[in-house]
Amino acid sequence: MTPNLCFRLALALTLLAGPMLPDTAWGQAAAPEDDEAAVLEAEDRLLDGMRDRDGTLVDSAFHSHARLARTGVEDAGILWVVVEGVDRFVTTVGAGGEPLNEVHFDPEVRVDGDLAHVWTYYRFYSGDELSRCGHNSIQLVRTSKGWKILSLAYTDRMEECDP
Repeated sequence: MTPNLCFRLALALTLLAGPMLPDTAWGQAAAPEDDEAAVLEAEDRLLDGMRDRDGTLVDSAFHSHARLARTGVEDAGILWVVVEGVDRFVTTVGAGGEPLNEVHFDPEVRVDGDLAHVWTYYRFYSGDELSRCGHNSIQLVRTSKGWKILSLAYTDRMEECDP
């Protein structure tokens, strides 16, 4: 999937959420040099919650209108996309079991006011076993409760899992 297609998918997901979301912090300002670190802290909250199997912590990383989008290619070369809310993901993480460890490599962060985007390569492990890899496209918004993930779109593959 090209970066341009990932951007279009993330934009489409954002537009589906509606024109103005209730907990967006209009007029709330933060020092620009703090924005990148704060955005990555929100991403880290998600990863820590997954690793600890803490559904409450994972849920706290997401905006109340957040969406997940997963895309990949079947063996027959058929492209697929799944778009859903985060509730099932939060429940699955909170159900316990082996740690879900997603390792991110060289995240690229872009911030403009109350909107941020993180692009990063990832490897996902269930316990110690590599499950999949790809790229994450994470869109965040600044809210009255800090940065929240509005959409997380990712590629899902098993081949070429080197960053």
